Amino acid sequence: MPNYATYHAQDIVQGVFDTLSTAASSLGIAVNSGAASGYDVFYGDQTNIPRTPTICVEPGTLTRTLDGAATPPPTLNEFEVLILVYLQELGGIQTLEKSKDLLLDQVVDVMHEDWTLGGLLVFGYCHTIDPGYAMRGNKLMRCGKISYRGMNKSFLINP
Repeated sequence: MPNYATYHAQDIVQGVFDTLSTAASSLGIAVNSGAASGYDVFYGDQTNIPRTPTICVEPGTLTRTLDGAATPPPTLNEFEVLILVYLQELGGIQTLEKSKDLLLDQVVDVMHEDWTLGGLLVFGYCHTIDPGYAMRGNKLMRCGKISYRGMNKSFLINP
């Protein structure tokens, strides 16, 4: 049985980052020897996007709720991780929009391959996809924001 003892958001963000870094090649993300992942997958949003497609993984909200009466008190931990996908390529608006939508769907599929995020969560899933635009490095880019949510249980004081 997995140990869901982590209540640190950084552990969950790192798990999402690792999952997407592993799948980067199949998602068509370029190799970047200067990046920690080896690809254009970054921990944290970037002010300058070197090339696209690029994925940035950003911490979101962590909510802890008491989940019973015991010693030590158990908690239900709910994590949110934002997955930002940037795309800019030559071609018409329709082609670019379709490419962005396809990439967002592929990222969701990758995240849904392991609902437990390597045993860190009881359950995790992509909750929302928000399309949009962003200025990065004086370039207007198409982007999408995926809100990944997961939950696990721990104790206020880990034994």
